[in-house]
Amino acid sequence: MKWLTNDAQCDQTQPACKNCLRLKRTCPGYRDQLDLLFMDENEKTARKAEAQSTSKKRASSSKAITSKSTTTSRAHPRAPANNATNLPSISLSLLPSLAPTIDERAVGFFFSNHVVSHGLANHLQSHPDQTLGDNLLTSIKAVGLAGFSNLTKSPNLMIEAKKKYVVAVRLINAALQSPEEVKKDSTLLAIMILGIFETLASTSQDALVAWAAHLKGAAALIKVRGPEQFSRPAGRRLFGQITASLATSCLQQEVALPEHILDLRMELDRYIDPTDIIWRYHHVLILFTNFFAQVRHGEIEDVKEILNRSLDLENMLIETFSDLPHEWTFSIVHSDDDPDLVYLGFYHVYHHAAAAMLWNGMRCIKVLLHEIIRGVLLKGFLTKPPLFVDPSYTKQLQTSTDNLYQLNNDIIASVPQHLGYPRKGKSNPAVFPHSPFRLPEPPYPRQPASSGPIVQMPRSNSSTTVPYLRIAGGIQLPWALYLVGITDIVTEPVLRWVISTLRLVGQITGVQQAAVLADRLELTRLPSVIGKK
Repeated sequence: MKWLTNDAQCDQTQPACKNCLRLKRTCPGYRDQLDLLFMDENEKTARKAEAQSTSKKRASSSKAITSKSTTTSRAHPRAPANNATNLPSISLSLLPSLAPTIDERAVGFFFSNHVVSHGLANHLQSHPDQTLGDNLLTSIKAVGLAGFSNLTKSPNLMIEAKKKYVVAVRLINAALQSPEEVKKDSTLLAIMILGIFETLASTSQDALVAWAAHLKGAAALIKVRGPEQFSRPAGRRLFGQITASLATSCLQQEVALPEHILDLRMELDRYIDPTDIIWRYHHVLILFTNFFAQVRHGEIEDVKEILNRSLDLENMLIETFSDLPHEWTFSIVHSDDDPDLVYLGFYHVYHHAAAAMLWNGMRCIKVLLHEIIRGVLLKGFLTKPPLFVDPSYTKQLQTSTDNLYQLNNDIIASVPQHLGYPRKGKSNPAVFPHSPFRLPEPPYPRQPASSGPIVQMPRSNSSTTVPYLRIAGGIQLPWALYLVGITDIVTEPVLRWVISTLRLVGQITGVQQAAVLADRLELTRLPSVIGKK
């Protein structure tokens, strides 16, 4: 850098340069070489920016003349010529890209759509390759890419998702050969997450069979892990998640849970709080799943026994949900806005996603119970002589019918919040300003929602790094809507709304099986409902 005239350059002699002494000037000292470097680069950048600015001004001079009055009002005030600190800003093109990679977007999509508790999301963001095994991280990316592909209608992303899926399967198979890896939580969770992939990547009904196969694999792994898995909160939570999803699959297939699951569930009672709402519901879910399979396979033929056991299970559910902590309750909001979504003129507001899943899980059980009760009573009324002659049975038939209408309405009222309603500008924003079911907005998914307290699980062990996944990998809401559609008391308008809403759920969440269930209702159920007219 020069500060003297061209014929008297600084010779950098210390403590003062000889040229300064000869000219009888005060030497200002020597600038740090790093400062000189930045000064030099700033001067270069300034010259480049000035040249680019001059070029652009010349190219757009004709446009500037026609819009002079508009441009002048928005122009920045001209800086003084002697303002040395007014350096031009550096172009963003000179900086490294801050846009998330496709893998990061996939992970964000996964946590936004399939995880209730985001403890694992925080760990993943901080140490993406250190805290998770390769099999688990690859499984997460496969599911995230598949969902992101469905959302953006991108076949190329689905191709990448399937590649990740194949890699994840290989990694899991390798883990299963290791005595240490086979018992790790990450291995079990990876298998469970790959089950979600099936509901996202396939538009055929065979996807539910593939999903069930993954759950069976997870159930077999639970057996290998044995009772010692219950000594840790994470192990107990994983067992609860997998058996809840497995129960949903068994109900769909009308089969009983594996025997070792029942044995382990009895062992689990030694480690859990018997008053915990989740475990109380879990206990009834397991009892009902096996009872339902016994009824469907004719293992219980006595109609009075079927009726009595059904009523006993319903009473257990009523007792379980009769006195809940505030955070597990929900509010009812009345609204005339958006009738296509708020179908009944009201919708539910839950404090967190786990509460909504729990309530809809209970409703699904009760729908099936009251369908069984109605079927048994109607069959008993038609026998000769009638099996049920006491007036109490007629009253029970009406009660079950009324309960089915109410249960259907409650499931329908839970849908808006699942889809993020009300959004900005909609009704009652003060009542429900945030959704625990926040979904990505096209074309980019949101970052993992880990900041809002409304999405956190109100559990004492919420600090565990095992996430609380949405029950049945996102298929629970479509399954609940499907049950509404197949009930005996469903009307044509409600059925048509269910079909269209299932397709909407599939479009928004990326769960392709929602559309598969909609097609099934349209092809098999709708004609019979129309024929009743």
